[in-house]
Amino acid sequence: MEIKEYKIFAPACEASSQEVNYNLTIDEDLTELLPYINREIESARFNPKASFLKFMHEGHKVVLDHSTVSIAKFADEDSAMKFAGEIMDMLSDIKARKDSIEPDNTAFEPPSVIEVLKLLPRKAPCNECGYPACMAFAAALRQEEAEPRDCKVLVGQEDGEEKLAALENLLGM
Repeated sequence: MEIKEYKIFAPACEASSQEVNYNLTIDEDLTELLPYINREIESARFNPKASFLKFMHEGHKVVLDHSTVSIAKFADEDSAMKFAGEIMDMLSDIKARKDSIEPDNTAFEPPSVIEVLKLLPRKAPCNECGYPACMAFAAALRQEEAEPRDCKVLVGQEDGEEKLAALENLLGM
């Protein structure tokens, strides 16, 4: 399994960001491997109907779709290519062990906005996360448009790390 080509892109909504994302075209179709990857990677969010899978690895979002691997939030090309090599090694390892892995075709079901909201501190609208209220922030988290650590109130709490871990687990991160 090898990278055939790659393209750098910055999402339009984050055009001013210093971080860039990469789309890697690989020489194999990953579709049949996705259920095995879903079994092996704890944070995987699999959508069997659309044949794609997402997961977090070392703080970077990875999206697998047919013959494309997308990786997000890199400061430079060298670190992105090193990370891409690690992902390719991981995929090759899963492919090599495929016969000993029970495939998991279970689709990830995102939590409801209310379930997410229950884990937020819900202070009076502090707006520190950039959203007008905790409900809007919870909706953004559910849609993967925000990160749990964007809640500065939660990060600053004594038990904040524990609550952040619970929130990330609920969101499948």
